[in-house]
Amino acid sequence: MARLHTRSLVQGLAIAAGLLLSQVTFAQLPALQPEQRLLYPPDPAPQVQGDTRVRFGLRVYTDGATAIVTVDRGRAAYAYAKNSLGHWIFQQALTIPGGYATAVAAVRGRTALVAGVVDSAEVTFVFYRTGTHWAHTQTLPGTWSAIGENYVAMGDPNFNDYHGGVAIYDAVGAGTYAYNTTLETEGAVEGYLTGIYTQVSGDTVATFTPGIGAVTVFVRNGGVWSQQALLTRTDGLQLGYFSLDDNRVVLASDGHFLGQANNPQVFARSNGSWAFEQELVHPYDPEAHLDHFMALSGKRLVVGDTATDSTFLYERSGSAWNAVAELPKAKALTCRLDEPNAPVSPFIAAQGRIAFAACPSTPTPDPRFDGRVLVYQLPGND
Repeated sequence: MARLHTRSLVQGLAIAAGLLLSQVTFAQLPALQPEQRLLYPPDPAPQVQGDTRVRFGLRVYTDGATAIVTVDRGRAAYAYAKNSLGHWIFQQALTIPGGYATAVAAVRGRTALVAGVVDSAEVTFVFYRTGTHWAHTQTLPGTWSAIGENYVAMGDPNFNDYHGGVAIYDAVGAGTYAYNTTLETEGAVEGYLTGIYTQVSGDTVATFTPGIGAVTVFVRNGGVWSQQALLTRTDGLQLGYFSLDDNRVVLASDGHFLGQANNPQVFARSNGSWAFEQELVHPYDPEAHLDHFMALSGKRLVVGDTATDSTFLYERSGSAWNAVAELPKAKALTCRLDEPNAPVSPFIAAQGRIAFAACPSTPTPDPRFDGRVLVYQLPGND
């Protein structure tokens, strides 16, 4: 009994020492303060009807030069551009021609996509920029959209009796696209619902297939699209979100189960094959759970925390990801919308050394808007 008690005491001290070390490591992380808070757009009536505030920053999307901020149910999404001094200024309201705008959007260069609803049908409005002016050029069916260099990928979980799929539209002009094909998960049956959270990177399209808890990866080779992989977490837990950039995908679970950390898992591609690379570790407590909202951009990965109002920046050196900084005002925990059927927001967008943290639930005295969007400058590691 004495030996058993001594062993337990030693183990307890070791665990305590480990937690103390984790806290010290956490305390030493540099805190990145936001450089800017986006000003609300000068829109006198952002609401579809009535005087209810819209939630500014339900989501935010960026290509590094332009940011598109969306609302929950309004008449527009809002474009911001970075000026010569590095400040983000309001550029234009992307006003939709009918119905109302919703949370999903995308931007790449001169093209922007804004999801919406018209007569109960889910659609995506295409906008094209000439100079500094954005104009509506086309309306496409579906909402889970992403923009490639010369194509648009439009996820449609209701396609083919809820098998789901991703419709590919090829660019045929300035802000105009023509239908090419619809990509389906191999072996899909009713309930696969492929097409949620569609993302693109080069000739790669990744999309969530919630019916089997996987991310389906499609690639284009010689103009022909095919399925390359079906990615699932190594622990079999349900996915909550994913992020794609170049040759990496990060899979995040939705919830903290059975005392496991269940943190985001990184998968890397080499010569067309995907393999597990690393599960992230919380910089404060190895047993704590990182959130499922995140943004991946090259060697940088921004991930929220479920237990505090912090968000962390991880950087990759070789194949190892390590926490290098904290974004203490990103308010991961308190920015949730605790309402029935509230849309799930990733809250974070990143491209290069720019990160945006959106909080649509922030109350304001403004009669038009609730919510806020913060801008961070990330340290260089390239």
